[in-house]
Amino acid sequence: MKISTLNNNSEAFKRLFRDYFDKLYAYSAGLYRDEMLAEDAVQEAFISLWNARNKVTWDASAYPYLLKTVKNGFINYKLHEDVKRRYTEETLHLESDTVDWDLPEEVEELHRSLWEAIERLPESCRHTFIMSCIEGMKYKEIAEQTSVSINTVKTQIQIGYKKIRTNLKISAINSIRLLAAIGSICQPLLRF
Repeated sequence: MKISTLNNNSEAFKRLFRDYFDKLYAYSAGLYRDEMLAEDAVQEAFISLWNARNKVTWDASAYPYLLKTVKNGFINYKLHEDVKRRYTEETLHLESDTVDWDLPEEVEELHRSLWEAIERLPESCRHTFIMSCIEGMKYKEIAEQTSVSINTVKTQIQIGYKKIRTNLKISAINSIRLLAAIGSICQPLLRF
């Protein structure tokens, strides 16, 4: 059945649903390996088709459209599950990665390590990073002072954070802690 035949024709859509639901469900169940997820995916595909029925400008067959929609839904589902899994894994390690701010030795060690990581940055990157993250200058101010574009400033700062995270072996989830550490630790270092 062609998509163009569905234009506000609910009877044609019901027939399409009856004809293809079982085939799509079997395909979806093979992907998801979960009955409820498979059924939801097929229903989402039919909803997508119904919503797109007046927007499709080519005379395409509905079945390949439905198959592709189920497949794309599965890919999005797997990507989302992977993100959730990685987030869970990283948050499980938060306890071991934290600094006890009440212990002066740990704070001092973080001070030293952070400053060493900043010192290891390439010169232009270090200079830009210090002006932005430690001195609190705006991107535009840095760009004007160093005669580079704002995008170059942003790139240099991103490179700086990435290299510092790598040098300090800080996970992506702990990057927020890195920002806090830079703000709370580097300011006193500049006074020495």
